[in-house]
Amino acid sequence: MSEPMDSTPAPHRSVFAVQGRALLWRLSIIFVLLALLIELTLFAYWRYSLQPRLQSEAQAQISLLAQSQAPLLASALAAPPAQVRAQVQAALDQLLLLKGPSGGALIEGVSLEVDTEALGMEAETLAGLNQLARDGAANVSDVALYHPDTGELIGIAKLWVSNAFYERFVRDVQRQMLLQALLLALCLSLLWAGFSWLIHRHEAQRQRDAEALALARDQALQASRAKSQFLANMSHEIRTPMNAVLGMANLLKKTSLLPKQQSMLGQLTESAKLLLGVLNDILDLSRIEANKLTIQNAPFHLGHALRSVQHLLQQRASDKALTLVFPDPETLPLLITGDALRLQQVLVNLLINAIKFTETGSVRLEIIVQPIRTPDRPMQSRPVSVRFAVIDTGVGIAAADQLRLFEPFSQVDESDTRVHGGAGLGLAISKRLVELMGGQLRCISAPGNGSEFSFELPMEVPIEGPAAANLEPFSAAELMPQKPLASSLTSPYPQRLQGRVLVVEDHPINREVAQALLEALGLAVHTVSGGREALACLQAQ
Repeated sequence: MSEPMDSTPAPHRSVFAVQGRALLWRLSIIFVLLALLIELTLFAYWRYSLQPRLQSEAQAQISLLAQSQAPLLASALAAPPAQVRAQVQAALDQLLLLKGPSGGALIEGVSLEVDTEALGMEAETLAGLNQLARDGAANVSDVALYHPDTGELIGIAKLWVSNAFYERFVRDVQRQMLLQALLLALCLSLLWAGFSWLIHRHEAQRQRDAEALALARDQALQASRAKSQFLANMSHEIRTPMNAVLGMANLLKKTSLLPKQQSMLGQLTESAKLLLGVLNDILDLSRIEANKLTIQNAPFHLGHALRSVQHLLQQRASDKALTLVFPDPETLPLLITGDALRLQQVLVNLLINAIKFTETGSVRLEIIVQPIRTPDRPMQSRPVSVRFAVIDTGVGIAAADQLRLFEPFSQVDESDTRVHGGAGLGLAISKRLVELMGGQLRCISAPGNGSEFSFELPMEVPIEGPAAANLEPFSAAELMPQKPLASSLTSPYPQRLQGRVLVVEDHPINREVAQALLEALGLAVHTVSGGREALACLQAQ
């Protein structure tokens, strides 16, 4: 007994791993592109929007700062003439001592343009003060100076403000934007990690589900193969002694028996045939499920095949006073290419069911042949579509019951008091055989209105060539049932045979039956149980 697999094959696992890695790579690329896009957006916002606004704001702040120092200079200029120079010098020193945010001088230079006539002073009074201006100051602000008492414009002061003020301000804003960018990058990293974890978890779960599904599938296939093998073995093991029972019954039938014994033997034979039919159905079903049943494709006489089916079922229909209607062979192609044996098996199953569930009326087989146009096809054969339909006037089938018609071991009436027996395999086998031959079995039925089971098969009608030349037309005499054998083993046969026959059979009862039948034909029979004994017997001759 084989051990069940505990995981999916390595190629399956590698496929899942590759898919998971590919998804993570795509997600990583998306997040990297998103981060680059955000960084480019922040750079563009800084370069083209925020930096000009900061420069403008810094200039406004410098102007406000310069305006705030104007009253100090104006008061110094409005002092008495004798004190003006000293007051102005003190005011300038006070401005130059102002400290900026970085600790350096805030105002790096001052230049005065004064209306000395309005102040009533000589021009030489403020001489030399304009030399306080320093080179390299980046920001210059002009401030109007008004007399503190009269409000009259008395001069203009130029103040050179250090760049450190603006640079410090810009660095503070840049630091804030950098912190915001880092925070955004951290959020994106956490988001990427979360998505990666979810995807990894999803892929792992999907891989586990796939492994469980593959394991369940393998176990189901293994169980199905084991079941099919068991059914095939059991059917074969039971069918072998059942054939022996039928052979012995046939031999016993050829002896002199009382009428009551003949009746009992007939019932025994019919029961054995019924059981053998069930075993054959089980064997066919197991072979179909194991994909070991092949469909043959060879030309055959369609009318001959139909006549064989009709002869097989005519007595069943006559026993129930039913009319069994078959199509006229003259209306059908003489030769057709397909699997004659499986076609007969399907038709027999459908017709037996129709006769079983029909109490009065008729059972009819209809066949419609329609050509298929294929202009590029060689002319040795002509493709056709053949529709077979079995129509009865029986009890009919409800729509709800039609859903399980083709399930194995299933019957419409599954109660303990059902009238009709059977194993429930005929329709299931027929459906699978029709599908193997390229068709589909359908059912149209309603309670009280009978049933119609139909299917269409793609077939070919040979026109010329070896397929048609090797098959001679059948005759009416060829289709008639064969004459029965003699009623007893001692009765003479129409034609006696001469010769010797070596029978190789491992089952002792079947070996005895074969020997009795062959000896009844006048043959000298020698039996062995195996191949080695047969070779030894041939070498001894």
